[in-house]
Amino acid sequence: EGFSTRLTAAGGTFSTGQYNLSHGGAFERGWYSLNAGVAHTAGDRDSSAFRSQDGTVTAGYVLSPSWRTSLEGRYGHFHVEDPGPLTAPLANSYARVGRGGFTVALDNTTGRLWGNTRVYSSFGKHYITDGFRSTDRTTGVRLFQNAVLAPAVTVQFGTEVVNYGGQARNLLSR
Repeated sequence: EGFSTRLTAAGGTFSTGQYNLSHGGAFERGWYSLNAGVAHTAGDRDSSAFRSQDGTVTAGYVLSPSWRTSLEGRYGHFHVEDPGPLTAPLANSYARVGRGGFTVALDNTTGRLWGNTRVYSSFGKHYITDGFRSTDRTTGVRLFQNAVLAPAVTVQFGTEVVNYGGQARNLLSR
C-alpha cells in the first residue's frame, strides 16, 4: 500500500534526451499506475531527427485470493527522419506512426491451477513519405489455463480468437 512517483531524465550528444514520469498507487485491494515518456534526438546528420511520446494507464483490483482483474490503455506516437545514404541523401523523408490499444485481464491462481483471460485491441496509423499509408487494428480474446496433474506434469490448455483488419496503400504506386 502507498504511492510512488518517479521522474527520470537523460541527455546526450546531438540534443538527445529521454524523460519518463511514472506514478502509481496501491490500496488494500486495488492499484493503478500512470506512465508517460518523451524521447528525442537531432541525429548525427541533417534530417536524422527522432522524437516519440508514449503513455500508459493501468488499474487493477483483487477480487479474491484467487482472482484479480486489470485494465490497461496505451498510446504512443513517433516521428523519425530518414536522411538516406551519404552518397545519395534523401530530402524531406520521414515516417509518422501512432499506435494505441487496451487490454482487459482476468487472472486466476490456486494451488494447482492458474491462468488468464485477456480481451485486447490495438490500432495504428502509419504515414511514410515514400507514399505508404496504412491504418490497422487487431482485436482478440485469449483464454489459457495451466493445471498441475502430478509433481512433474503440468498441462496447459486454452484458445485464442483474433481478428485483424485495416487498409494499406502506396500513393506513389499505380
